[in-house]
Amino acid sequence: MIRALAAGLGLLAALYGAAAAALYLAQRPLLFDPDPRALPPEALGLPGARVRSIAAEAGVSLVAWFVPSERRRLILYLHGTGGSLADRAPRVGELAAHGAVLAIDYRGFGGSTGAPSEAGLTRDAEAAYRHATEAGFAPRDIVVLGESLGSGLALRLAAERPVGGVVLAGAYRSIREIAARRYWMFPVSSGMRDPFDVAADLARVRAPMLVLHGRDDPVIPVEDAERLVAGAGPNVAFAAVAGAGHRVLDDPGAAARLEAWLAALPERDAARAAPQP
Repeated sequence: MIRALAAGLGLLAALYGAAAAALYLAQRPLLFDPDPRALPPEALGLPGARVRSIAAEAGVSLVAWFVPSERRRLILYLHGTGGSLADRAPRVGELAAHGAVLAIDYRGFGGSTGAPSEAGLTRDAEAAYRHATEAGFAPRDIVVLGESLGSGLALRLAAERPVGGVVLAGAYRSIREIAARRYWMFPVSSGMRDPFDVAADLARVRAPMLVLHGRDDPVIPVEDAERLVAGAGPNVAFAAVAGAGHRVLDDPGAAARLEAWLAALPERDAARAAPQP
């Protein structure tokens, strides 16, 4: 009896260990779900977008879309964890109503070379910012907007570089926290290769910030965003949008809030031609 019980417990332990090991090995495919195809923006309803190549580092070249504008404001758009820019063509078009747009596909996404990781995507966001400033956009004219996974990258970028504004849509404090809740039966916190612990970065951002979150977000609970902004300074505006889900910017109310917030930001008069990277 005791021997059979011990054998059963041993089998359960072995199965648990195998499952934990499989989860550890699969963590990047679970977090990053890129579509590697490069599709032209004109075929997706964005005839005014221009395709650019941005060198992130040796051996890594990013595909970027640039939508020009007569305004001097640039919205640097950092998308979420799945698909590619091809899935965000409508979003890029919407943002173009508020200024020029520079949107990147991270390494491994949409024709960009390399493989995704937290460190790599952080460098990709930095490379996009560098490309914008080298093209002539002043930091005070750059609004960095991150959606879902991209919100953490936007927050980190704005903590390290001067910008004119920050928008976080579907924001989180830590991917590690989300994974620990979802896979509570495994010790995922200690084994996360890409934890995206970005909560501490918010206090280092001095630019105006808008945080939009759907009250019915099934991916990142609104409580995560509320905890993120708890105790934030007067530069941070937070709106929990009733009825909105994870793609909060698809909600008309959230889009109206974004439009009003952008309209209130200082913007230089375009006395000279806007940059055209």
